[in-house]
Amino acid sequence: MGDKHFTWIDFYTKFADQLLAYRDDRESLIRKLQAVFANLGMDLPTLDSVPVPPDIDPFTVFGLFNKGMIDSKRKAIITSLAQEFSVSAQPVEDFNGIPVLMPQMATYYGFQNDSRRQPSDIDNLWLMYRAALDYAKDKSALSREAFIENFDRVRKQFAVKWNLTMALYWIRPHDYMSLESRNRWYLTEASTFENSIRARIKEQRNALPTGSQYLEICDSIEKSLNTGSSELRTFYELSHEAFLSSESENQRLKQKANETPIRTAVVAADDDSDDSIGDFQPYSTDDFLAEVYLDTQEYEDLRGILGWKKNIILQGPPGVGKTFAARRLAYSMMGTRDSSRVELVQFHQSYSYEDFVMGYKPDGSGFALKDGVFKRFCDLARIDSDNEYYFIIDEINRGNLSQIFGELLVLLEADKRDKPATLAYTDEPFSVPGNLYVIGMMNTADRSLALIDYALRRRFSFFEMKPAFASQGFQQYQSSLANENFNTVVRAITELNQDITGDPALGKGFCIGHSYLCGTSKDKIKDEWLRAVLRYDIIPLLEEYWFDEPEKLDTWKSRLEGLIQ
Repeated sequence: MGDKHFTWIDFYTKFADQLLAYRDDRESLIRKLQAVFANLGMDLPTLDSVPVPPDIDPFTVFGLFNKGMIDSKRKAIITSLAQEFSVSAQPVEDFNGIPVLMPQMATYYGFQNDSRRQPSDIDNLWLMYRAALDYAKDKSALSREAFIENFDRVRKQFAVKWNLTMALYWIRPHDYMSLESRNRWYLTEASTFENSIRARIKEQRNALPTGSQYLEICDSIEKSLNTGSSELRTFYELSHEAFLSSESENQRLKQKANETPIRTAVVAADDDSDDSIGDFQPYSTDDFLAEVYLDTQEYEDLRGILGWKKNIILQGPPGVGKTFAARRLAYSMMGTRDSSRVELVQFHQSYSYEDFVMGYKPDGSGFALKDGVFKRFCDLARIDSDNEYYFIIDEINRGNLSQIFGELLVLLEADKRDKPATLAYTDEPFSVPGNLYVIGMMNTADRSLALIDYALRRRFSFFEMKPAFASQGFQQYQSSLANENFNTVVRAITELNQDITGDPALGKGFCIGHSYLCGTSKDKIKDEWLRAVLRYDIIPLLEEYWFDEPEKLDTWKSRLEGLIQ
């Protein structure tokens, strides 16, 4: 595999050289970036708490065209950058082997209104950038020492995580290895690299290494590439192979999931039983969109809201896959399946502050003060501050929210993260860490529930999940089944949802979700399963909805029962 397969490298390295000239003239740099996007009829992306960032670092500049977006848009931005910055380079025709940032985490510094940002953060990033270019050019002991010194300084800064290794790879792919989750997975789980390399990376699984450790990892990988039997010889070939291997593994896992027996109708429609597939498998935006039937813009909105607000509630009628989507939203934002960083609880009327935060529990000889599930998870996230953690709450509006959260209602707010308060049972300070995100789910068709607590409503954003029968993803799934009885059921439920939406006593929050009909395949689908879904999932809901309208209930019950002959 030669460089002709990696046409992006020429522009990336030359643009990196050009960018260094703006280290002491960042105002001109920002104006040029504005012009780049204006040439495309676009505004400069949000890079700070104000419309135009007052300062910027070079890695964030690279992040402008190395985050989740379609290739045509990336190429357009690169073409405009080349024109504005007078970069004469080979046209970029591919992005093989390039890891990308999540859009909500595309800066290497905190926004101005974030107390975790320090005045020297952006200056330090420029120093790191210069040291990285210098060391790539001259691998002397002096330049290595300078690289390590600058790396160790910026690795402690807010917003700098494994993304630093991605940025170093962007600017000098011949010299630095990206160690984002996909490549770490490949190096430790799927490749034939020597055990010492695998062990070294596994040791660093949850924490960005020091500068010395990072260079040692790069040196070891480079040595193995040059002396081993593999056809791979460069970091970018390795990165591309990691992508191909992870995509193949994802397809295998999906195939494995599709081969499992069809779930019976008594299993909840939001059941997420395939999470036993395994941890630390790469999980991308494309994986999310293939499994959760949202369109691309809805997904961008969803993860953008969660990244900014840190707390979101997925609300919708039964069967739209809220729990299923919540887990996969977490995986897609992490870039990997890692269940150790995802915790799920379900609220109910008896759930208490003692269960959630802290309280006295029997210990055999009396009572002892014990941490609740949320406090334990917060402590875990705080220790591993380089990674995101996701706390998922099913049926969030079934509990007494003020009682369950207590003083944590204030600490949940995005601008109150990492700011300590005293808990009810102890004098010790406690805070909700900034790397923890909360995803709640709420069933809009549950009549027994009161309106959600206003205090909690102010601290969460609400994202409506709708039945997705008309979505591109579901229609592709439906076409793959090639089953006329399935199509008949879909048409009937679509009409049923129109009737439910038009009912003054119900409305769209009571519609029937698509996930009741998910989880099968062309060679597995059976009429018995379709009848069971209608008889044991859909009709019982209608009996609850229209208990006071027996004629309407009987009409729909007869129609649904007669669909599958």
